[in-house]
Amino acid sequence: MCLYKHEMEDRYIETHKTWNNIAQLYEDRFMSLELYNDTYKSFCNILLRADASVLEIGCGPGNITCYFLDLNPKLKILATDLSENMIDLAKSNKPEVEVQILDCKKLKTINNKFEVSFVDLPFHICQNSIAQN
Repeated sequence: MCLYKHEMEDRYIETHKTWNNIAQLYEDRFMSLELYNDTYKSFCNILLRADASVLEIGCGPGNITCYFLDLNPKLKILATDLSENMIDLAKSNKPEVEVQILDCKKLKTINNKFEVSFVDLPFHICQNSIAQN
Protein backbone atom coordinates (compact mmCIF):
# COMPACT_ATOMS: atom_id res chain seq x y z
CA MET A 1 0.00 0.00 0.00
CA CYS A 2 1.43 3.36 -1.02
CA LEU A 3 0.60 6.26 1.26
CA TYR A 4 0.68 9.85 0.14
CA LYS A 5 2.94 12.21 2.04
CA HIS A 6 0.08 13.90 3.88
CA GLU A 7 -1.27 10.51 4.99
CA MET A 8 2.15 9.63 6.40
CA GLU A 9 2.33 12.99 8.17
CA ASP A 10 -1.15 12.43 9.63
CA ARG A 11 -0.10 9.02 10.95
CA TYR A 12 3.08 10.49 12.38
CA ILE A 13 1.14 13.22 14.20
CA GLU A 14 -1.35 10.66 15.50
CA THR A 15 1.47 8.41 16.73
CA HIS A 16 3.09 11.33 18.54
CA LYS A 17 -0.21 12.28 20.21
CA THR A 18 -0.89 8.69 21.19
CA TRP A 19 2.47 8.22 22.94
CA ASN A 20 2.05 11.52 24.74
CA ASN A 21 -1.44 10.52 25.87
CA ILE A 22 -0.51 7.06 27.12
CA ALA A 23 2.89 7.86 28.62
CA GLN A 24 1.78 7.41 32.23
CA LEU A 25 -0.20 4.26 31.44
CA TYR A 26 2.81 2.83 29.61
CA GLU A 27 5.08 3.57 32.56
CA ASP A 28 2.59 2.00 35.00
CA ARG A 29 2.46 -1.17 32.94
CA PHE A 30 6.01 -1.60 31.66
CA MET A 31 8.41 0.27 33.96
CA SER A 32 9.45 -2.86 35.81
CA LEU A 33 8.97 -5.37 33.01
CA GLU A 34 11.67 -7.98 33.59
CA LEU A 35 11.04 -10.14 30.54
CA TYR A 36 14.07 -8.85 28.63
CA ASN A 37 16.47 -8.16 31.52
CA ASP A 38 18.74 -11.07 30.57
CA THR A 39 19.09 -9.62 27.07
CA TYR A 40 19.80 -6.13 28.40
CA LYS A 41 22.32 -7.51 30.88
CA SER A 42 24.11 -9.40 28.09
CA PHE A 43 24.11 -6.24 25.98
CA CYS A 44 25.79 -4.34 28.82
CA ASN A 45 28.30 -7.07 29.54
CA ILE A 46 29.31 -7.69 25.94
CA LEU A 47 29.16 -4.29 24.29
CA LEU A 48 29.71 -1.69 26.96
CA ARG A 49 32.82 -0.73 28.79
CA ALA A 50 32.35 0.92 32.19
CA ASP A 51 32.14 4.53 31.01
CA ALA A 52 30.76 4.01 27.49
CA SER A 53 28.70 6.70 25.81
CA VAL A 54 25.29 5.36 24.82
CA LEU A 55 22.52 6.83 22.69
CA GLU A 56 19.16 5.34 23.57
CA ILE A 57 16.58 5.95 20.88
CA GLY A 58 12.96 5.82 22.01
CA CYS A 59 13.63 5.64 25.74
CA GLY A 60 9.99 5.87 26.79
CA PRO A 61 9.73 6.38 30.55
CA GLY A 62 13.35 5.34 30.98
CA ASN A 63 12.86 1.74 32.05
CA ILE A 64 15.84 0.43 30.08
CA THR A 65 17.89 3.53 30.88
CA CYS A 66 17.31 2.86 34.58
CA TYR A 67 18.23 -0.79 34.18
CA PHE A 68 21.48 0.02 32.35
CA LEU A 69 22.48 2.64 34.93
CA ASP A 70 21.62 0.36 37.83
CA LEU A 71 24.00 -2.21 36.29
CA ASN A 72 26.64 0.36 35.47
CA PRO A 73 26.28 3.86 36.99
CA LYS A 74 29.29 5.17 35.02
CA LEU A 75 27.57 4.90 31.64
CA LYS A 76 27.01 8.19 29.86
CA ILE A 77 23.53 7.83 28.37
CA LEU A 78 21.64 10.28 26.21
CA ALA A 79 18.04 9.05 26.40
CA THR A 80 15.84 10.31 23.57
CA ASP A 81 12.18 10.03 22.68
CA LEU A 82 9.72 11.83 20.43
CA SER A 83 7.15 12.13 23.22
CA GLU A 84 7.58 15.05 25.60
CA ASN A 85 5.63 13.18 28.28
CA MET A 86 7.86 10.12 27.97
CA ILE A 87 10.93 12.35 28.32
CA ASP A 88 9.44 13.95 31.45
CA LEU A 89 8.90 10.50 32.95
CA ALA A 90 12.41 9.35 32.02
CA LYS A 91 13.89 12.43 33.66
CA SER A 92 11.83 11.93 36.82
CA ASN A 93 12.84 8.26 36.98
CA LYS A 94 16.58 8.97 36.54
CA PRO A 95 17.20 12.69 37.20
CA GLU A 96 20.94 12.38 36.54
CA VAL A 97 20.51 11.10 32.98
CA GLU A 98 20.67 13.45 30.01
CA VAL A 99 17.41 13.42 28.04
CA GLN A 100 16.37 14.99 24.76
CA ILE A 101 13.18 15.16 22.75
CA LEU A 102 14.18 13.71 19.40
CA ASP A 103 12.47 12.28 16.35
CA CYS A 104 14.32 9.04 15.61
CA LYS A 105 14.22 9.94 11.93
CA LYS A 106 16.40 12.99 12.64
CA LEU A 107 19.42 11.35 14.23
CA LYS A 108 21.79 13.47 12.15
CA THR A 109 20.81 16.50 14.24
CA ILE A 110 22.71 15.10 17.23
CA ASN A 111 26.20 16.57 17.43
CA ASN A 112 27.59 14.07 19.92
CA LYS A 113 29.39 10.85 19.03
CA PHE A 114 28.42 7.62 20.78
CA GLU A 115 30.16 4.30 21.14
CA VAL A 116 26.86 2.42 21.19
CA SER A 117 23.30 3.18 20.20
CA PHE A 118 20.40 1.23 21.58
CA VAL A 119 16.91 0.96 20.15
CA ASP A 120 14.17 -1.15 21.62
CA LEU A 121 10.55 -0.42 20.79
CA PRO A 122 10.91 2.14 17.95
CA PHE A 123 13.27 -0.02 15.89
CA HIS A 124 10.64 -0.68 13.23
CA ILE A 125 10.07 3.07 12.82
CA CYS A 126 13.64 4.26 12.51
CA GLN A 127 15.63 1.33 11.17
CA ASN A 128 16.46 3.12 7.91
CA SER A 129 17.65 6.25 9.74
CA ILE A 130 19.84 4.17 12.03
CA ALA A 131 21.38 2.29 9.13
CA GLN A 132 22.27 5.57 7.40
CA ASN A 133 23.94 7.03 10.50
